[in-house]
Amino acid sequence: MAKAVHSLDVARLRELIAGGADANTRIGPKSALHELCSTPDVAPLENYEPPRATIMFYRRECQRRAACVAALLDAGADPNLRPSGGSKFYAPLIAAATRGFPDLVRLLLAHGADVGFTQSHGTTVLHAVIMTHLPNVLECDHAECVRLLIAGGADLRAKRLNQDRGDGGVHFITAIARGLPEPTPFDDALSYGRTHLFPIFLRAGASCTQSTEGRASLERHPYFRKVRAAGGIQAYEKAHLKRLVVMLVHKFPQLPAAVHPRIVMHWAHVGDY
Repeated sequence: MAKAVHSLDVARLRELIAGGADANTRIGPKSALHELCSTPDVAPLENYEPPRATIMFYRRECQRRAACVAALLDAGADPNLRPSGGSKFYAPLIAAATRGFPDLVRLLLAHGADVGFTQSHGTTVLHAVIMTHLPNVLECDHAECVRLLIAGGADLRAKRLNQDRGDGGVHFITAIARGLPEPTPFDDALSYGRTHLFPIFLRAGASCTQSTEGRASLERHPYFRKVRAAGGIQAYEKAHLKRLVVMLVHKFPQLPAAVHPRIVMHWAHVGDY
């Protein structure tokens, strides 16, 4: 089982399952499912503009990984089975989402993964994904994982104990004594500067009311000023779409008028910037 999992050999994995192998087999402290969700791929770093071939290879590897996860889940693997030992708070859903595997997040949620699972100190899956944007995770994949979690019912109002900001970390007992604010997921997105997540939270109706740092970000960030001036995210999206359509019409006047908005909606991330 371990060899099939590590090589992403879905055919061999199906053979083993058909032969009676337990879908919840552990590979060390982790289940086979958890191993697939937590083993990092060599994803391209966006800042270095990787060649298209690298992206294509990475996407193929993700597809193979998703096929293996689907095989295990279809065979009855428990999507909420956590590792033994010191990683007992580390659910497969957290592993898949923090590593930027939206296909795995989608599969896990469809098979009953607990989107409301809470780690120590009140940290939810959504909190964990926002705070842990690994350098080898593509921004678009990170954003899609957050979208899926919110669509899957993640609590936007959940608060975690503030213990890891400022001077390198505050012990949770000290945080309680100081009365530090308890951040919501949107507060963390603001605090950690996850600008690619701002539109997602606004569309979901999230609000920032907890941290002074978060409120200050809402006041000073150009994106939020534009959204506020337009009258909200929906009004801003409409205005943004209109501006982009005008640019496209000017460049391609020969296209039918009804086609321009469709092209823009397909091509541009309307309202995201």
